[in-house]
Amino acid sequence: MKLNLSKICAGLLIAVIGFMAQPLHAQDAPPPGGGGPADLGGHMGFLTKEQRDQLRKARVAAFAADPDLQTQKQALDEQGKALHDNANATDADKQAFHDKKKAFDEALSAAELKQDPTLQPVLDEIKKHMQEMHHGGGGNPPPPAN
Repeated sequence: MKLNLSKICAGLLIAVIGFMAQPLHAQDAPPPGGGGPADLGGHMGFLTKEQRDQLRKARVAAFAADPDLQTQKQALDEQGKALHDNANATDADKQAFHDKKKAFDEALSAAELKQDPTLQPVLDEIKKHMQEMHHGGGGNPPPPAN
């Protein structure tokens, strides 16, 4: 299977930014000592404050209902940082991390929806934004299909 290096790098960059980004808005700043489970990072600046608050509340409830999610998140944070710091990381390493991150994101979204079923439009907006970032770069819409 031939891996498209630019797509893998783009996915890895999005994942690393998602885990390590600083908040874009002062009201989203994590408490001293770390953001904890409710930290959305700066990559959610495209959402309204109300959407971020709704997502944060559902995320806190999801982590409280399933502490294993927090353990998985911490493990992914560490793996993402190690992969970022590893100049010898292979495409397979990056793809494996991307796959783990995607699976975790899907599990977290399902857990958040279980806590707040009205969150679906916010999750749809996040998915749309990430697809635009992934396919169009910099938030531009994807190119038209031929």
